[in-house]
Amino acid sequence: MYIRYFYRSVNFEKQVIVILKLGVKYVYMKIEELQQLTGEQKLEEIYKSVEQMRQYFKWTLIITLIFFILPLVALIFIIPSFLNSLNYSSLGL
Repeated sequence: MYIRYFYRSVNFEKQVIVILKLGVKYVYMKIEELQQLTGEQKLEEIYKSVEQMRQYFKWTLIITLIFFILPLVALIFIIPSFLNSLNYSSLGL
């Protein structure tokens, strides 16, 4: 049982090392690709990246408004109507 566990952990460590090596190779390949690009191409890549980030921020704002701000605004109207509908005489007040 210990040997199996040891074998599995060694195998897992080997897999992690291979994945990390592949990741490092990928990063180096991307750096080399960027170095080979001309100035105009680099600007185009930066523009694409910035547009993608702008879209992420836009959708983050929309989701925040829908799930956080709108319920708070709704509570401003719901709580007073709920308090008006309470029958205080049944509460002993």
